[in-house]
Amino acid sequence: MKESSIIETEPHAQAIPISETYDVDRSSAVLPYPGEHKWHHGIFSRCCSCGGDCWLAWCCPCVSLAQISSKVGAIDGEPYCLSFNMILGIGIFLYCLSLLFGSIYPSMDSFFTPFNIFNFVVCFQLRRIVRIKLKIVPNDGCCVDCLCSYFCLPCVITQMMGTLWLKPHEVPDCTWNDSVATIV
Repeated sequence: MKESSIIETEPHAQAIPISETYDVDRSSAVLPYPGEHKWHHGIFSRCCSCGGDCWLAWCCPCVSLAQISSKVGAIDGEPYCLSFNMILGIGIFLYCLSLLFGSIYPSMDSFFTPFNIFNFVVCFQLRRIVRIKLKIVPNDGCCVDCLCSYFCLPCVITQMMGTLWLKPHEVPDCTWNDSVATIV
């Protein structure tokens, strides 16, 4: 992001913009490991850690995905297309819809509910965005992101949380708001 600075020479003088611009690196203010281009935990290393973030990823993944969405937007000021409230609202609505479909069609496969499909799509997109914004190498491509998100959604969520927060079992933990996006 480019910002220009303004110099004031006297308290009541007119501000004179400087023609030079400089880069502002916001990622160092909101990321625990700025400059490192890797996942800080393996795909399975945090999925059963029994911390608050782990329980939230297993029991209510839309909250964890909403927190990750807020954090992704705080990295460089470009928010994800779905805000914290949108992900949470759509997730809760689709969960209720899934409960309704489950009672009407008990033979319906439990994964192919609107709630699970929504969580898979959002997780897949967020993992891809985190990989791109943090320049995580090796860049295995969207196929690996898709497969990981499909086969172990909580594992992917806890891996992203472990990369975006320093101590995810403390912050964001089980917090149900987007204020944790600016906390390292």
